[in-house]
Amino acid sequence: MKIIEVNGNKQYIMKKWLATKISFYAALAVCAVAAAVGIARFCLGRTDGGGLFHDLAVAVGAAALLFIPLIVERALKWYIPNLIVLAAYFIIVTNLIGGEVFHLFNASGINNIKIFDKAMHTFNGVVFMFFGYSLFSMLNNIPSKNNNFSPLFVAFFAFGFSMLIEYVWEIYEFTLDSIGEVFNMQRWKDGLVSLDPNENGFYEIFDRRGSAIADTMGDMIVHALGSLPVAVAGIVCMRNEGDDFILRTSVLSKKQVAYFTAVNNGIAVQTQDDSADNLAAETEAAAANDANTR
Repeated sequence: MKIIEVNGNKQYIMKKWLATKISFYAALAVCAVAAAVGIARFCLGRTDGGGLFHDLAVAVGAAALLFIPLIVERALKWYIPNLIVLAAYFIIVTNLIGGEVFHLFNASGINNIKIFDKAMHTFNGVVFMFFGYSLFSMLNNIPSKNNNFSPLFVAFFAFGFSMLIEYVWEIYEFTLDSIGEVFNMQRWKDGLVSLDPNENGFYEIFDRRGSAIADTMGDMIVHALGSLPVAVAGIVCMRNEGDDFILRTSVLSKKQVAYFTAVNNGIAVQTQDDSADNLAAETEAAAANDANTR
């Protein structure tokens, strides 16, 4: 682990944990099991061709998504903290494999509340708050600039970003449900008297608001409830530690990594507007000189 101090603030650039690597392969194994379960269901006659296609598509899609953090780190030269990577793996596996393939989204509790679905939306609110902090830090290029902003403003920005992701997701669900009667992502079928429209071409429902509205608003509410504690914690930590809270929990861009690496190697950084390429070049030159000296 590298601990770099810049302007009195500590920046942590940690090596990948063994748990992170194990979790990656474990998640891939779960995707493979999900694909096998889908094939077994089809062979046993418990699902049709459409169900088989759904299970295989979800399993393959989930496996592909698991590679995104690795691709981002290697292609874009970003640094992603271990906890965020682990959270991303958890979201992908639980939502796609657990929710879609093993149908945990259908698990209901008191008042027919979809317990697993609401739990996932709550956890997503927590995770996307940290992505909001990361985005704020990246937009400022060098994290030390974050000291110029109020902790309340930074937390408000991250909260707004987190809720934006939830809003876009609900649009995605609505769009799929609008394509035809195949999809039920917003649970619009759950409140129907019949799956067939009446003589006037309308669906009759149990609830005047409709189960889709209740599902959508419930998802957005629990997402906000998951985001708020992180916002409060961020405000408290930033008031006590400055931008150290962001530096320890956020994704770092290529420019930020180059900046901190240059400082760590004793390279004088004249301005915070130096390009990432120049900083990276200086860092590589310093490393080469160090290797030649040895």
